[in-house]
Amino acid sequence: MHWTSLSFPLAFVLAACHSGSESSTGAGGALARNPVMPDPSDVMLVQRLDRFAGDPVPTTPKYFDMILGDMDLDGDLDCFLNRHNLHRFEAFENVGGSFEQFNRRGRDDSGLWENRGIPDLYGRAADLELDIDAFGIPGIYVWHAESWTGRWFFRVLPAPGSTSHTLRLVVNRPFVDQVGLVHGEVERLSEFEVAMEVDVSGGPRTFAFGNVGHDTQLKVSTDDPSGIRMFAGTNLLEFPSRSVSLWKQDPHGMALVDCQGSAEPELYVCGGGLAGNHLPPHDPQADRLFESLGQPGLYREVPEGALPEDYGRGRQVAWVDMDADGENELYVANKETPNVLLERDAQNRHFDVAASLGLDLVVPESFAWTDVDRDGHLDLVYLDGSEVFIARRRGGGFEPSSGADVGLLLPPDPAGGASLFEDAMFQLFDMDRDGDLDLWILQHSSDQRVTAFRNDAGAYVDVTESLGLGQASGLLRALIADIDNDGWLDLVTFDGRLAWWRNLLGESFERANLDDGFGQALTSWFAAGDVDLDGRIDLVVMTGSTRQVLENVTVGANTLLEVHPDLPLGTVVRAYHPDGTVFAQSWGAATVSRYSQSLQPLRFGQAPGVPVTQVGVQLPGDATERYRVNVPAGSRRLDL
Repeated sequence: MHWTSLSFPLAFVLAACHSGSESSTGAGGALARNPVMPDPSDVMLVQRLDRFAGDPVPTTPKYFDMILGDMDLDGDLDCFLNRHNLHRFEAFENVGGSFEQFNRRGRDDSGLWENRGIPDLYGRAADLELDIDAFGIPGIYVWHAESWTGRWFFRVLPAPGSTSHTLRLVVNRPFVDQVGLVHGEVERLSEFEVAMEVDVSGGPRTFAFGNVGHDTQLKVSTDDPSGIRMFAGTNLLEFPSRSVSLWKQDPHGMALVDCQGSAEPELYVCGGGLAGNHLPPHDPQADRLFESLGQPGLYREVPEGALPEDYGRGRQVAWVDMDADGENELYVANKETPNVLLERDAQNRHFDVAASLGLDLVVPESFAWTDVDRDGHLDLVYLDGSEVFIARRRGGGFEPSSGADVGLLLPPDPAGGASLFEDAMFQLFDMDRDGDLDLWILQHSSDQRVTAFRNDAGAYVDVTESLGLGQASGLLRALIADIDNDGWLDLVTFDGRLAWWRNLLGESFERANLDDGFGQALTSWFAAGDVDLDGRIDLVVMTGSTRQVLENVTVGANTLLEVHPDLPLGTVVRAYHPDGTVFAQSWGAATVSRYSQSLQPLRFGQAPGVPVTQVGVQLPGDATERYRVNVPAGSRRLDL
């Protein structure tokens, strides 16, 4: 166990107190602003290394993304970990503040599988040979090495009286080598297809082949006259057609959101497809959508055809009610191919309508939805290289324009150039509690910096330097969270040291290093959420060797109001305080990560004497608030 604590000097806090702006807020109808500086808290985190139970932590340290959300509606945050094409997808249920993996290898009944009906495609050859021989049914068996970068394996148990069996292999990356095959057994039909005649005169036969880098898809078929059967995966699933298409999925963005009208949220997983030719005549891929079976940790993939197939390499995903019809749509940002916007019909089939709206953009993959011009319609803000663009709603579609027209201009990148993965991510939050959503871009440019834009009634001002964030660069990870529950959202970063940048009334951010002892290992991924339901934001951390929780045990007088909306995504929810400040949050954008989206309750911290007295709701399509509700004194939860 490791403790860390910090507080800000009283002299500093007194110096930072001020009367604030006397202008009204962007929400309208607010009191004159006279922000009250909350008393500083002694932020205390406890390192918990025993909060995860599951498969051993993979030796490959890279995690790709993580989301925290309530998958089973039991009131706590569950955890989904994504390692794209380097290791298995990991899913954990929250049980009393600890995480228990429910898709462990060898006993995975979750349904969150790469290939339909196959819980695991990957296994040790020696183990599979024993299992297959014990199974004893003559057939062609296919699986993959434990390493995602390894080879495909085959074991052939000959049919009675047969001395050879034929099969055909098709991949979407050129064949590079064949391992363990006798010369003359392989006929190369093209750079992507081979025909084989496997000699089994000596009995059962195991062989393998592999390509440099990552294969994405393997298709195996046989028309052998013996009628020999076909099996795949470590569970030895039979394919009666004697043909199987196996994908090594490459998940990137995830979304844990109710998108089909069920009680529990569905899990959308975007296929990134780093390797292989994603062009005809090769097969397209489909992203995956898993719906809950109503029991914790049990899912099924939606029927084939429910999602459109394409050749995209997906990155960021987010649901939003972009057309204000009360139904959420899914926007998928692709690498190298046009972006996708999915709408759902009454039969829960999803169709891409991006082209009809002018949203089939071919740009890098960072975006956010917000009403830039305050006309009530959500606009798409996105990055193209180091330039910000806005696709504004105009009539029946969207028209792109430069973000520089409204002040969204990034400083020059000292190095420039694009990379395979762009770390830049948009964050929408009201840093100064004036009722308007400000726009931050985290981890952008080659030096991984922060740029903060204050929203002044639809015009954006770069306030990075004035906030004291000019030195916030070289960031390995960054997120926004109210660590001390004072009602002012803070910045949490890792640049070799874990740091908390306390928000001082939206006028400056003061850095304090949370701890040296947590160490350099905190470089993989982290996410924020109230894991143990004690009203304080914890950090869930993935390292190269551990899964851990940094438990927030801060003691102080601040309290929390949790708002649980049942509203379209993109709704702006505002909390009104007696000091005239108005804290706005965007439902659906408050807990996004670089690539993914989950829904957590909207958290409104309350310092003593500055409680939330009213909550206002502005729905997508509305230029002003639709309604407000009074918040009874002492409330800790509000359902909308």
